[in-house]
Amino acid sequence: MKNVLLATAMSLALMSTAQANPIGWVYRPYLACDRQGGKCSVADPTGTPLNIRSLPTSKNGVTVAKIANGVPVIVLDQTGDWVFIGEFDYPPYNCKLVAARGDGLLRCGEDMGEAAPPTKKAAAKTGDSIGWVKSSDIECQENNECMLNDNYTDVHKKGLNCATFGIPVYNRPNGNPIGEVGTGTLPIVRGEQNQGYTFVYFPKDMENVHLLPYSPNDLKQCG
Repeated sequence: MKNVLLATAMSLALMSTAQANPIGWVYRPYLACDRQGGKCSVADPTGTPLNIRSLPTSKNGVTVAKIANGVPVIVLDQTGDWVFIGEFDYPPYNCKLVAARGDGLLRCGEDMGEAAPPTKKAAAKTGDSIGWVKSSDIECQENNECMLNDNYTDVHKKGLNCATFGIPVYNRPNGNPIGEVGTGTLPIVRGEQNQGYTFVYFPKDMENVHLLPYSPNDLKQCG
């Protein structure tokens, strides 16, 4: 039965990927899904906030945020007992996630009024998580300020006609694309590294910045 409910949720997610801002990985048994609408909500049986991780594992996946019980989410991908979730920020729920004042937990923004400061862990330098990018698309200065910069690797390898037009963002190293950032440069804060990929965050002073929908036409590849 759980597999049927999860499949329903994922079917809805695949139709709505362009609208679902990705969040991260959570433990699948800690979600409750509605058979009719494909809606899932956080349902941690321990009663504590659910950890959102950078990888589908509690052993190696860094906690990038925590989300409150009862918050609606959409499932974008799965591997084993872990699912990659996104915001349910479209009808009928329109749940735009913000960090609540006081505890820093992600909840629907319409219920919170305004966003809270980053959690203690992230307060020093990071804002919202972005996802995994190829480490080769990150450039850092001597002062450790880093930016995403499309290095047009395909141009050097395959010629100008094979240039990419954006930087893909993945749900895990060597994983599936969940969005892209446009050409040019974008300031970021680096997190953990794995298999030639780096988990990156927006700087804490960047607000209302989101991933663009992933488009194979923008990120074209030549054989």
